[in-house]
Amino acid sequence: MSNIIEQNIATPPASYEAYLYRYTNLNDGKIYIGIHKGSVDDSYNHSSTNKEFAKVFSNSKSKLKFEVIEYGDYTAMQNAEHKILKKANARKNPLYYNVTF
Repeated sequence: MSNIIEQNIATPPASYEAYLYRYTNLNDGKIYIGIHKGSVDDSYNHSSTNKEFAKVFSNSKSKLKFEVIEYGDYTAMQNAEHKILKKANARKNPLYYNVTF
């Protein structure tokens, strides 16, 4: 994507099932946290159902940062995602695009 202008992807371990990632909108600081069961270099982008995030993500003028936060088994990544979203109260936090957790 041409709108991803920064990336921070640590070298993945030899074996992992899933990863935890974060998109940050560099224009306003809003964040989307997600997990993906699969490889960090496959064609997956995100699974957000948030219309605002979808609009930002598809806008070629947006400036996004993509980071892989952690690698591991899928259950561990689900737990890590939930912990981050709960701590941030993401569903009600205007700085997050996440609508569920």
